[in-house]
Amino acid sequence: SFQDTIPNPLFYKNSAGLYLGCNTAFAQQIMGIDQKMIIGKTLAELDNVISSELIGSLQGQDLELFQSGGSQVYEQKVTCSDGVIRDFQFSKATFSDNDGKVVGLAGVMMDLTEINQARQKIQEQADKIKKANKRLAELASLDGLTGIQNRRLFQEKLNLHIRLSNRNDSILSLLMIDVDHFKSYNDTYGHIAGDEVLKSVAALLGKNARSTDVVARYGGEEFTIILPETSKGDAMALAENFKKAFAANAWPNRLITASFGVASKSFKISKTRQLEQILSQFINQADTALYHSKEIGRNCVTHIDDIS
Repeated sequence: SFQDTIPNPLFYKNSAGLYLGCNTAFAQQIMGIDQKMIIGKTLAELDNVISSELIGSLQGQDLELFQSGGSQVYEQKVTCSDGVIRDFQFSKATFSDNDGKVVGLAGVMMDLTEINQARQKIQEQADKIKKANKRLAELASLDGLTGIQNRRLFQEKLNLHIRLSNRNDSILSLLMIDVDHFKSYNDTYGHIAGDEVLKSVAALLGKNARSTDVVARYGGEEFTIILPETSKGDAMALAENFKKAFAANAWPNRLITASFGVASKSFKISKTRQLEQILSQFINQADTALYHSKEIGRNCVTHIDDIS
């Protein structure tokens, strides 16, 4: 018959749930029995070829459709006659007699297994790409050697904190830190040993910083820490704590010390375009204080306000 030429499983049943007909695809692929053995039976009477769980699900969907009338589309996993579980889209619609009374429904099943598998693979690839992009973004923001934030991210964070200081009328402090005599350490013990020192410095600063502070590698042996809502006195005390942490640390080969420069400021920004200039000036102030510390003997803390 014509319906047997349709490759998709096709069926129709009356309002009592008895199958009135089906095509070869439905009988063979879904039920695994001859069409004649399906006609006149309900799903429950076919429990030897279809699972009770699926029977319950399909009967519930049929009942809902008979009550509401119209059409129904949903997806359902079906264990086919060959034992393979496939994803099918059921498209069903009721039909009526001459008086308009619903007397049955017809349904067609579309195999979505390959489409769903393709969708899943696409989603998995999209998730992998998203994860990879996130990792790339993280790597672009981190220093390759020490794993802490790099100079680019530091400048973005400093920009943010200057704007927050301006908005909240709070004092922002900045530390610039330079490892003392690092060149001679490299020359004496080698660059690999020097790299290990820089990693240790990054870990020491991170361990002793507050949760709100931003620790970054500025470049070479120079590090920086943003201290939000921190006055000059508190910033100097924090810098002294870092200096003590250097002294207490168990360094390989020889003691490592650092010089510290501190700047503290509350910001009043009237125009956004001033921000870049203000940021640069603020870094230069902390840097100037740092070089003053190095000039007066290293392993000390200087605030820019205390330089005459």
